[in-house]
Amino acid sequence: MDKKIQKFLETNNIKFESIKHRKVYTAFNSAETQHINPKEVVKTVLVKFDKQIAFLTQPGDKLEKFNLILVAIPAGKHLDFKKIDKFVLDVQTKLYKKLIKMKPEVLPRTLRSTGVPAPIKVKSSIAKEKDIAGKLKTKYLLAPLPIYDTPLLMDKKLTLVKNLVFSAGSFTESVKVPAKTYLKAVTPILGSFGK
Repeated sequence: MDKKIQKFLETNNIKFESIKHRKVYTAFNSAETQHINPKEVVKTVLVKFDKQIAFLTQPGDKLEKFNLILVAIPAGKHLDFKKIDKFVLDVQTKLYKKLIKMKPEVLPRTLRSTGVPAPIKVKSSIAKEKDIAGKLKTKYLLAPLPIYDTPLLMDKKLTLVKNLVFSAGSFTESVKVPAKTYLKAVTPILGSFGK
């Protein structure tokens, strides 16, 4: 198991089960190999935007700019880039409306000098391997955890299952965690991102 993943789970008191299996390259194959419902297996994809956007890394955190974001969906679904683009624009718009109503002295320090960033339309696509290696300091397999210094969007359908199974950072190992415990520790930004 990837040491960052294990450390995050242990530090946050998330009970987990390590599951060894034959070599798989996709989340859907992982579900088939382990005889698990694909609704419980998390496909985590790094998505790249054509522009930098203002976003929150976690709900309530400081405002940061990103052009890469993690998106987690059930293994049996495909990413819907139009839904992602619309969601990101909607979130930026809500954030913008909230921030422009604030008095300058209560704005985060970084925004006092630069001003509140206006929402912008973006076009999303799957990030390239060089983006994954460069930004996330990992080779290929991503876990839906806040260990990569990028926001995490999660499909709401993943909140309806008892357990979540995701990559342990290896082609031959997965991690199984109770969904409720995971959601309390990770607090992903929820929406509808699959089709």
